[in-house]
Amino acid sequence: MKVKKNNAKKIGQKGITLLSLAITISVMIILAGVIMSVESSDTNNLLELAEAHKEQVEKNALEEEIKTYLAENPPSNYTELIGKLTRYGRVENRENAQSAILITDKGNYSIYVKDIWNIIFN
Repeated sequence: MKVKKNNAKKIGQKGITLLSLAITISVMIILAGVIMSVESSDTNNLLELAEAHKEQVEKNALEEEIKTYLAENPPSNYTELIGKLTRYGRVENRENAQSAILITDKGNYSIYVKDIWNIIFN
């Protein structure tokens, strides 16, 4: 006489248990709550922070572009430097290198000429 084997899973076999399912759902609920609280309270702060970071990155890229241009076409004196910087915008307080500011055409950024001057001539 043949005995049929029981097809029911035995303890220790692979499969999802009720406990692991409950833990997974609990973790997902906690994560959803954290995400929702961050989105509702800090959305404006995160957007402002991202915008400020974006502006700083754009300003740094523009500074590097100017420094690269001046390294390839070095000015021989301060007056020539001011002339070369006018291709990027207008320079205010031209007479004094310590107070001169380049107001750029791209993004209206202010860059101190003394920072550019010191890097080029050091």
